[in-house]
Amino acid sequence: MTIDLLELVFKLFLSCLLGGIIGLERESINRPAGFRTHILVTVGATIVMITNIELMDIFAKSSITPDRLGASVISGIGFLGAGTIIRDGSVVKGLTTAASLWATACIGLALGAGFYTISILTTVFVFFTLEFFPVIEKKLSFNSSVSHLKIIVTNDLNEITLITDILSDLKLSIRSLKTIKNLSEQTIILRMHIKANKNTSVDKLTTTLLSLPGVKEIVVNGDEA
Repeated sequence: MTIDLLELVFKLFLSCLLGGIIGLERESINRPAGFRTHILVTVGATIVMITNIELMDIFAKSSITPDRLGASVISGIGFLGAGTIIRDGSVVKGLTTAASLWATACIGLALGAGFYTISILTTVFVFFTLEFFPVIEKKLSFNSSVSHLKIIVTNDLNEITLITDILSDLKLSIRSLKTIKNLSEQTIILRMHIKANKNTSVDKLTTTLLSLPGVKEIVVNGDEA
């Protein structure tokens, strides 16, 4: 093995540190891939790149091309990222966490290749993107607002379809949607976060929905979850 033992330990330690920093941010908001997952991804990618470099030295005079290991990590991490993506009706969650896993794998590859400055700077940028950009994103969305609605309708799936169609017609997007059946009262409770635009107020939405014969009650809780 041509790599120095101290350098190997340093790379693995740094991979744990950098992956852990990103993982902690995901862990703090209860995402499916958190602290340990991101560390394992970074360490695994680091080991792959170290092994890749060592094999290239061993087979330097051979026609064998072991340098494909790094490319395999980039494509293979997609399977792990897909496990963090959840689809609930028209709402997709987990894309940011999947992207952070992919970025963490890339950091591990760069670290394994010995590009310490790139690895550290990338970690800083990824962390700041995850931690502070949501605040900036919210401020930039000055033409829209997110409200939580509790809608009680009759126990009829057609009513739910009709409500979603109205939301679509009013150019309102559903951020999350949960349905709870109340069998004793033969009703369905819809809990949804909607993103309203500047042209459609929540009052206009509630007025439109209350005109439906199957809608019994609507409660608006602003930004509450």
